[in-house]
Amino acid sequence: MRDWVVVFIIIVFIFLLSIFLREYFIKSGKEMVDNVEKIRLGINADDADTKKENVKELKEKWSEQQRIWIMFQHHDMINEMEDLLLECCNYYMNSDEQNFDISFDKLKRYINDLKNKEEFSLENIM
Repeated sequence: MRDWVVVFIIIVFIFLLSIFLREYFIKSGKEMVDNVEKIRLGINADDADTKKENVKELKEKWSEQQRIWIMFQHHDMINEMEDLLLECCNYYMNSDEQNFDISFDKLKRYINDLKNKEEFSLENIM
């Protein structure tokens, strides 16, 4: 009987942890997308100094998120997201709106995949 109680407590803990992580990834992913969206609005309007400052700020925010995300996600996925973010920054600095949008869309898909990978579902268990 004690074994069943321990198993039940472990399952409840895993379930609650997955809910917490999923909500965290939704919130932090939205913040990251909002940060990139903010620089996207000034892609043609900002001057070079403003662009450098915005890129520096975005990279700092990414570093904070990356430290946490990398503990719970595959390193390859986080590295690909970082590459896409750096592409976005380069396109932003060069005012290349079309390529920025392409890289940004890919980045948004990866960020949306974060929450799906942490979801407590039969698909993720198997």
